[in-house]
Amino acid sequence: MNALVKEWISKAEGDLVCVRRECRARKEQLQLLDAYSVAFRYPGASANRDIALTAQKYYQSVRTACRIQLHLPT
Repeated sequence: MNALVKEWISKAEGDLVCVRRECRARKEQLQLLDAYSVAFRYPGASANRDIALTAQKYYQSVRTACRIQLHLPT
């Protein structure tokens, strides 16, 4: 394995560590988003405006944090 490949792998592993750390810090938000992604797709449950706005806020927060950790434009 050449030096360039080793450097690329090292940087990718570092990014993964940062993303995992960020995800652990946002675990509650991620769990809520996961529940929203399933619960309201089936009959018998529905979301109101407040729930939708909360989900949107959490989604944006998690997305921004991940993009920052991956050095992507926000």
